[in-house]
Amino acid sequence: MPETCYAEQAHRKEDGRLSKEADKKRAMDVEINTITMDIQSVQLVPYLQTSALYFRQKLAVHNITLFNLATNAVVCYVWHEGKGD
Repeated sequence: MPETCYAEQAHRKEDGRLSKEADKKRAMDVEINTITMDIQSVQLVPYLQTSALYFRQKLAVHNITLFNLATNAVVCYVWHEGKGD
């Protein structure tokens, strides 16, 4: 059973990689716009080591990065938990 799950996951990973490469080629040929995105892990600010302050003063900061494969244009959005509902 685990071998079957691993083989299926590896096949889906390869399909995704090939699809991305095909889309990148089409974007370079100006057929389509291809944008990849990366949602970063939540950063807790400020970074504190003291356990007593850990839950009292943390602010969650989020960011997402968008990258246009054809033009190499990059946009990064950053916001803190006070801005997002």
